[in-house]
Amino acid sequence: MTLSNEINKYQRPFIKFHDHQFYIHVLAEDRLYDAHSFDIIKQANGIDAVSKSLSFGDGTQSDKGNIAIKIRLGKNNKDISWVVSARSPYLIKGIKVEITNIPFKSLINPFGQNIHIDDGCAYASAFPAGVYPSRILPTSSIDQGSWLPTALAQFMVINSKDKTILIRSEDYPPKFKRYWFFRNGEKINLTTYTEANASEKDKFFSTPKYFLENTDSITDALKRHGTWMKNAYKLVAFDKRNDIPNWVKKICLNLNFHCHATDGAILNTFSTIEEKLEETAKFFDPNLTHIHIVGWDGQWDFTWPSLSPDPLLGGEKGLTKLVNKAHAFGYHLDLHMNVMGLSYQNPDFDKIKHFLDHQVRDVQDRRVDWEYDWDGDEVDEKIFAYISPDHKPWRDYLISKILKVVNKYGIDNVHLDQATTIINDSRHNHIRGLIALFQELRNALPREVVISGEGISEPLIGLYPFATIMETGDESTVQKMIFEPYVRFFEYGYPTEPGRSIWSNPWRKKEAILEAGATSWDHKSFYNNLKKIRKGIIIPSILFKNSSVKVDSAEAKAVFEIALEIRDKLGL
Repeated sequence: MTLSNEINKYQRPFIKFHDHQFYIHVLAEDRLYDAHSFDIIKQANGIDAVSKSLSFGDGTQSDKGNIAIKIRLGKNNKDISWVVSARSPYLIKGIKVEITNIPFKSLINPFGQNIHIDDGCAYASAFPAGVYPSRILPTSSIDQGSWLPTALAQFMVINSKDKTILIRSEDYPPKFKRYWFFRNGEKINLTTYTEANASEKDKFFSTPKYFLENTDSITDALKRHGTWMKNAYKLVAFDKRNDIPNWVKKICLNLNFHCHATDGAILNTFSTIEEKLEETAKFFDPNLTHIHIVGWDGQWDFTWPSLSPDPLLGGEKGLTKLVNKAHAFGYHLDLHMNVMGLSYQNPDFDKIKHFLDHQVRDVQDRRVDWEYDWDGDEVDEKIFAYISPDHKPWRDYLISKILKVVNKYGIDNVHLDQATTIINDSRHNHIRGLIALFQELRNALPREVVISGEGISEPLIGLYPFATIMETGDESTVQKMIFEPYVRFFEYGYPTEPGRSIWSNPWRKKEAILEAGATSWDHKSFYNNLKKIRKGIIIPSILFKNSSVKVDSAEAKAVFEIALEIRDKLGL
């Protein structure tokens, strides 16, 4: 090999189209490819660009293969769409496309959050919503924690000085995607990454069609993606769904109870929950109230999917008595469960550990666990393994455990935590498995029992009609136009007062920290959260994070007030 002295002058090939430059990277196993050069073929409404060989190592090496991009103008000669395909001698992980010089002022993500990016700074996001991917040392140099912020749907909206720009893709069933936004003055450089399904990688790969569209307003932008989404996923309006018991349509308030914490603290028992229900009934109609109970089946996250009531909380008799009393008042009740967790401390672990053969793995074939540092040694403990819902025997086992709880105790809702923790599994198709799990569970449950999930994401929006909302955005139009037509949302709840919760770190023994609870708490943050809740028809929550939380505090009464407003909006 003859080495060039020009390596420091290497420039990646790009395609110029209107005001933008398009750069393409093909990420293959053990290779990061550019094009050697592009041949440009003009079309009536755009261009085709083709590279007949691949380059890597900043132009010092080459491989056989090709890259092709089709760029097209929209009807108004302002909108742009593109599709990229590539063939490589190695399996392709995905394709990155960078587009330069997009006008920029601020960004609105699918949570409805306004994202401000300072000049010279950047923002990254991952679709679909969940904790994938997890990063240790991000090469993008964007410090946003170990998990990228999530995108609930395949779009982003850019506000610029004089226009609203919609970035979206039409991809069904959807592939995993990431977005990077790098600001440079009043422009942004966008990089999209479309990732191949890790269990189905091939030496040929194509992105879906992406769009960069000028719109009249955020409403117009959301209508475009919402219309495509409704048709692609065959979504049915909330009021016309056949998987919703009538009581769900009337819920205006949620009560969230924390019970057995990870460190062993008992925060509520079944009998203390009974007492709180009796007190709450004096302030708001139980018939319009939903109850959510976390840590009811033992040390939180340590028993999945045992799904057996904790003897320390009152056991089977205590839970039966609680459910009967709640129903006598008119309340509707769920028990917090997990969509794919197999806890290492599960009492039946030896009998079910064979499911670990189908543990979820990431795109690099690493086993994926739910891990966190609950004891304060700065080392994440392995709490439970994720088992792929794409493995039917696991689905059958989980559904059988859920049905036993539903039939024995008569709960009204099956709530599945981590429903939106969607991972690009190297050995299974995660999204396909989730779809099968929810459909099979729905078919097995009595019609009067609803399914709810933690959060929502575009691939799951038709699978369950009741969900927690993970973030409350600044721009309520997003929630109203994209998700609320199909799903009702309740929040887990912002604390109404300081104090210990199921999320607290018990090893931090300083008095001030124990008084403040797991997170800093103040009146201003509490009421700011209520303002966001008030913008949409989101069911507010009182968080009974321990048995000392008061039903008659000023903050609890403020939550009741919003519940009353929702009741009036619904005409109940």
